[in-house]
Amino acid sequence: MKLYNSYIFLPNPFRKENIHTAQEEGVIHIGLDKSVESYIKQKFPDIKEINESKNIFKTKYIDKMVMNNKNIDVMYIINKVSNTTYLDVFVDGNNKIDLIIALENINSLVLAEDIRNEYICIISYDSVSEYYCNKMFPKLDKFERNLRKLLFNIYIVNFGKDYYQSTISQELQNKAKSNMHLKGKSEKVQVEQIQQFFYSLDFGDIDKLLFTTSIATYNEKKFNDFLKCNKNLSKLSDDELRKAFNEFVPKSDWNRFFKDKIHIDDIENVINNIRKYRNCVAHAKLFNKNEYDTCNKLVKKLNIAIIKAIEITEEKDFTEKNSNTIGELMSHIISSMNKLGESLAEAITPNIFESINFKDLIFPSAIDFSKSIGLSDVLKPFEENDETVEEKRLPQNKK
Repeated sequence: MKLYNSYIFLPNPFRKENIHTAQEEGVIHIGLDKSVESYIKQKFPDIKEINESKNIFKTKYIDKMVMNNKNIDVMYIINKVSNTTYLDVFVDGNNKIDLIIALENINSLVLAEDIRNEYICIISYDSVSEYYCNKMFPKLDKFERNLRKLLFNIYIVNFGKDYYQSTISQELQNKAKSNMHLKGKSEKVQVEQIQQFFYSLDFGDIDKLLFTTSIATYNEKKFNDFLKCNKNLSKLSDDELRKAFNEFVPKSDWNRFFKDKIHIDDIENVINNIRKYRNCVAHAKLFNKNEYDTCNKLVKKLNIAIIKAIEITEEKDFTEKNSNTIGELMSHIISSMNKLGESLAEAITPNIFESINFKDLIFPSAIDFSKSIGLSDVLKPFEENDETVEEKRLPQNKK
């Protein structure tokens, strides 16, 4: 197995010049202290030159390193092009982790301060970064998929199939449509918007939507209406002002939905750092072990919170939504029963009607049904009402 790093060395125009004086001659020499090749020989004194090429501008050196009691073969290839030096470092062995550690050690010597004073050092290919980016990518991938699941869950359960129209800013809606390349107003387009909306947004958009502080789009109209109706806020009571403040104060949607349930220290800073590291991983930039360790720790921390938020949504919000839906349904049923009772009351003579326990006749099945599905509280106001249907609706007999 072979891995390699590549470097380019340019003379540093901002170098701190070292002045050397040859006292015996009284001559001052100013210039580059050493060539890149001299530095490499100094840093790796055991390397051996091999002459395989007739190209006088290309030199190869071989060396051996021991890592975890295992031998690693190392090759240095130096190409000189005008005043620029190119260096390729190859490591060969059986264990990838050992090779990565070897390259990290070599890298620290190749980019030492004394060399950087003389040259501008560019890493043109970095197997170390490649290794840690590949190691971090699946963890970021899982994290982002969890984020999208959470977004779909909370917005659809709260706002239904039109979640993106009533809750998302017009700017993000336009960006999503542009990314999805949808045209027209056909049923197919509408279906794809519902299915693909959050997939069409990148990580920065998701960050802006869920973690950036703002007045929610769905609250802007309510806020403007509140200001129109209350042009002089000094006339409002403390309770009214507090209620308005809690409703309209700029917050992130994460804080609106989960702040009281899930606590994360300095969440905005956590997100900013993850976004910075994610950019390195997604675009194959330099990414070392320390950055990997920090990013992994932050992603793990936030991913635990996201999974917990998903569980809260599915266990609490889903149940409340079902309860509200069934409660509304039962209210409609009871309202229909009341109307039926009124119609029957008008059709049946009072004396006959009084002999019938009409409430027990009409309502038991509805009440028993509500208790069987755990919604007895929905009908509680109707059970606790002292007035029976016939007492409330029928004229009393005059004695």
